[in-house]
Amino acid sequence: MSKLLDGRIALVTGGGSGIGAATARRFAREGAHVVICGRRAELLDRVAGEISAGGGKAEPVPTDLADPDAASRFVTEAAARHGRVDVLVNNAVQMVIKPLTEMDDDDWTKGLNVGLQAAFITTREAMRLMQKQGGGAIVNISSLAAHQSDQGLGSYSAAKAGLEGLTRAAALEGAPHGIRVNALCLGMIATETGEEAYPDPEVRRAMESIIGLKRFGRPEEIAACATFLASDEASFVTGTTLKADGGQFASLGSPKLEPGHRQS
Repeated sequence: MSKLLDGRIALVTGGGSGIGAATARRFAREGAHVVICGRRAELLDRVAGEISAGGGKAEPVPTDLADPDAASRFVTEAAARHGRVDVLVNNAVQMVIKPLTEMDDDDWTKGLNVGLQAAFITTREAMRLMQKQGGGAIVNISSLAAHQSDQGLGSYSAAKAGLEGLTRAAALEGAPHGIRVNALCLGMIATETGEEAYPDPEVRRAMESIIGLKRFGRPEEIAACATFLASDEASFVTGTTLKADGGQFASLGSPKLEPGHRQS
């Protein structure tokens, strides 16, 4: 039986944990040869080992995406080894949570370097290759923070809003060459980072209460969405942002009325 990504070379940034690791595993099950990068070699090796043990193909490439040259090499060297790049998932991010008034220039730059600048560089290099080979797919992992924000999320929100703008521009430029570019806009996902943000059960329940499905998403659910956008199943989908947030953005977030309360 044919798999959705049979024979494709798929690059995933931030592939050592969370959503990136789940996406790499799902892509490999769908027949892709997955190349994953991140700063922590031990995490990359573990994910690649798990994929290989399951019969898939995975290649760990330790990379600091904050270095523009390293971000470029991640794509170009993968293409040199395998002859092509069919899929790119820009998932890596580096969050700096500080009020703007307490943020120095380095904090601001750090928040944008991986989440936006590196995504631009990998997208540029991938599109150059995809133009020559006649097509490809790029999936950018965004966040509801691109549309809403909170205290301390200034640089993160700016990076994600910029990433969605980059997605639309790249989609229009890539379309004549058969290159599709889309974004996945995420709500609360139960990654290690997401879980650590809500250690208090009461606060966790309060957060879940504003999500339509009343729970955090699972990395595997996001991987399924990324697989759809990367595959030919989404052949007429480009330049769009798919929200995978359990219905959080659809809600006004109004407080629930107490039982027995009547409105006059």
